[in-house]
Amino acid sequence: MSASAAEIVARRESTYTITIERLPVLDNPVKTSISCFSWTDAIDHGPQMTAIRDGVRGKDKLDVPIKFIWNYAGNTLVNQHSDINKNA
Repeated sequence: MSASAAEIVARRESTYTITIERLPVLDNPVKTSISCFSWTDAIDHGPQMTAIRDGVRGKDKLDVPIKFIWNYAGNTLVNQHSDINKNA
């Protein structure tokens, strides 16, 4: 069985894939969360933040303040935030 040149080209183009390496997704043991608009407040006075007053989810209050924020290729800290002067 011989395939025509058009069939060979079509098969070649349709089977090309790019493999992407990904980091494994692990379960996050921390279930407490806050709104991204509250990040700066959580850095300043995290343990005083409560579920009712500040919208803490998953606990009644934050146990500790935020000590580190890793924002990789995102624009939430400045461009998409309501108070740029406070975050910068």
